[in-house]
Amino acid sequence: MDASCRKNQTKLRVISGYRPNPDSSDRTGSVYSQHERHLQSLHDDRNPRRAFVKDLQAAINTWSTEGDLFLIGLDANNNVRTGSVDQMLCSAGLVDVHHAKHPYLSTTSTCNKNTNDIPVDGIWASPSLDCVAAGYYGFGELLMGKTDHRMIWADFSYELTFDFKPEPTTYTSPQRLALDNPRVVRRYNKVLHHEHARLHLSSRAFSIQSAVPTGLLLVHRTEYEKLAHLDSCARKHTSKKCRKLRMGAVPYSDLIHIA
Repeated sequence: MDASCRKNQTKLRVISGYRPNPDSSDRTGSVYSQHERHLQSLHDDRNPRRAFVKDLQAAINTWSTEGDLFLIGLDANNNVRTGSVDQMLCSAGLVDVHHAKHPYLSTTSTCNKNTNDIPVDGIWASPSLDCVAAGYYGFGELLMGKTDHRMIWADFSYELTFDFKPEPTTYTSPQRLALDNPRVVRRYNKVLHHEHARLHLSSRAFSIQSAVPTGLLLVHRTEYEKLAHLDSCARKHTSKKCRKLRMGAVPYSDLIHIA
């Protein structure tokens, strides 16, 4: 089932789904058999479980190109922490909200037929959706018809979902001083030593140190502040001179990237 709502140019697509599981009795009325017959009518020989994952992946990729946000709840009939459904949704950039909110809690079963503490139900969301809280109810704690599954839930902030305005991206220049590059380190030390000598920082600092036993005056404190500022400026200047950044001169292109 798919539903969507839009506000402030933001479209949230809410999806609930059931990944069919083979019925040991092979009943014709089972969901798995229904999916199988539907695929066969389309001359599609895929396994219904695999078809569910691939078709959902294709739909998410299509809607992602339109800029949609996602909130997906599934009965995956598979381990939602390590199974193929979780791998596909995570590769699409979605987040398992229960695992994200409680990363240190051990897993527990969401179907009472499972005795190995494997969750088969999950909720995934786009990273920009703010999940306030998420959790599980106990088996039979809520009256919701005949079911052997527990209710899982997640609470999201409506305001942050539809009024989310990301900050504009800004370019941050990489640090030129690479400590794992001996040539750059030598260049940095050489230029910094030259700057310190040009500004006579060593002799001026020694003069302040010599005045410590007799007591520092206001003039010494002022001189100390000047030295600290000059040393900071010298280090910034040296960082720019120690390594050239071979980037940004040519606009990005796929051909250059491949080369």
